[in-house]
Amino acid sequence: MAHILALEKDGPYGGLGGSAYDLRDHEHKIKHIDAWEADWQGYPVLGALRFRFDNGHESGRIGGRDPHTNYRPTSFEFQDGEKINHMTVFAGDNDGFFNGFEFHTNKNRNWHVGGREGKVTQVPHLGNGEWAGATGRDDRHGADAVVDSMCLYFKK
Repeated sequence: MAHILALEKDGPYGGLGGSAYDLRDHEHKIKHIDAWEADWQGYPVLGALRFRFDNGHESGRIGGRDPHTNYRPTSFEFQDGEKINHMTVFAGDNDGFFNGFEFHTNKNRNWHVGGREGKVTQVPHLGNGEWAGATGRDDRHGADAVVDSMCLYFKK
């Protein structure tokens, strides 16, 4: 991945299950988020995720691969000049799942997706507030039925 040093990395958050993924497009910022919530093993979690970047490129969808699970779609579109100024992650601590996240923006908008169970973590390194993507940390796991783990990347 070119220019990866120009990104702040937070995490990993969550467990070790699933398949590896990389939802980044170099240093491009996320413009649109498609997410799917699900109930998994008795917990509300982030079931699947897809990003569209400011250059129009769309990532593949990660997670959401269990035909017996009901995935509920939700989305968020960043306005021009909108940046994240506070983000909270809800996830297992090296086990479990990436339950969910919420953020607040400089345009005074809030968005939450998934559950609020698990360890509550205020994301410490938001860079300039422009979210640039996410990866799964385990090269054998990361996102199949649901999103198990996530590292977050923000533009510096």
